[in-house]
Amino acid sequence: MVSSTKKFITAEYHDGQMAYEQGRALTTNPHLSPTPVHAGKLWYWVWGWQDAMADDVRRVKEAILTITQPIDKKGMN
Repeated sequence: MVSSTKKFITAEYHDGQMAYEQGRALTTNPHLSPTPVHAGKLWYWVWGWQDAMADDVRRVKEAILTITQPIDKKGMN
């Protein structure tokens, strides 16, 4: 398995990663409100969510590739 390292860029980025890992949708971003308080935080949250999803996709892809590798029949007895 590929070990993924958690990046800690901002608190919002980390919150986005945690939201994905908890199964929350991308639309649950708490920074969707168009106020100056949320300016910029929206994107850090989204990037954290997307990075967590990309890690998940990498793990699934690696598992599928491991399962579908050819079997070495010479070593099987």
